[in-house]
Amino acid sequence: MRRVLLILFAAAVWLPLYSGETSSDAIIRVLNTRVAGSVSEFDKAVEKIAVDAKAGKPLQQFLMVILSREKDPPQAARLSDDVCEKYVKESRGKIYSMAREKNNSLAWYLIALENNNRRILRHAANLGNVQALNAYATMRLSEGVEIAESNPEAAAVAFAESFEDFTKAAGMGDANALNSLAICHQKGYGCEKSETAAFKYFAKAAELRHPEAVNNMGRFYREGVVVKKNLASALKCFEISSSMGNSWGAVNYASQLILGEGCKKDSKKAVALLESFAREGKSEVMDFLSSCYERGLGDIKSDSYLSLVWKLRAKAARGDENAAKWLKSNKAEL
Repeated sequence: MRRVLLILFAAAVWLPLYSGETSSDAIIRVLNTRVAGSVSEFDKAVEKIAVDAKAGKPLQQFLMVILSREKDPPQAARLSDDVCEKYVKESRGKIYSMAREKNNSLAWYLIALENNNRRILRHAANLGNVQALNAYATMRLSEGVEIAESNPEAAAVAFAESFEDFTKAAGMGDANALNSLAICHQKGYGCEKSETAAFKYFAKAAELRHPEAVNNMGRFYREGVVVKKNLASALKCFEISSSMGNSWGAVNYASQLILGEGCKKDSKKAVALLESFAREGKSEVMDFLSSCYERGLGDIKSDSYLSLVWKLRAKAARGDENAAKWLKSNKAEL
């Protein structure tokens, strides 16, 4: 436990530093942080890509167009129609040429993202692109979960395939795959259930500064699963995960601050932290704030109006138009 926590402390200091990062490194960081549960790190990576795209780099331009088409793109990826058209014109031919003529796995992966094409995604995965391996495995895992009750045999096949791909990606030293393998062991997806194995893979992912894995390790320490219960260690894991931009890490860290678990109570610090994440549009954090005011958690006084406001803010963040209208009419938007 001591070794893992020391590694995590070092990670918390090192994570924001990207001196000497190449353009290619930044692309990989965008693709990795996109699914690692760290909004702030993803946004920083996109800002780097945006600069390179403006400089005329085709991979970055192509990726920026893909990101701009997401439901709620980061600020740096909110491109005008003219800029999108320019980037597509300048980059698409080059990316397709990289894929077809050089069989570049990253180019194939980006094409798969642009077209939401399962066959091309599998091709990029077969070529050894670790992001494609993770994406395909995640898709198969989700499919297995969806059909687990209605078609357990087909679900078992999907789980086995996803577990195999996660294992391949983890063998390439990928933190996202290690975190996913931990979840597979926790749930029994494609393998026997094992909290011990889950903790081992969460710890490996945490050593590679994976924010979700660090948060999950905190849960082991908080609940005393596999390791001895240690609220102070749990608090440190949640604090580090939160500092990496993970919203569930923030919720768990704030919860312990409010209740005084492993630390002195500090509701003021907790609420300030939660509100900073809420401003990034994280609905789960808004839900937790609503619950805090509804129940009067810790030193937070019960406040039915604030509870309602945060509940509606969470709904609006998830796309509820009626909630957004109420907030606007009552001047209660974030």
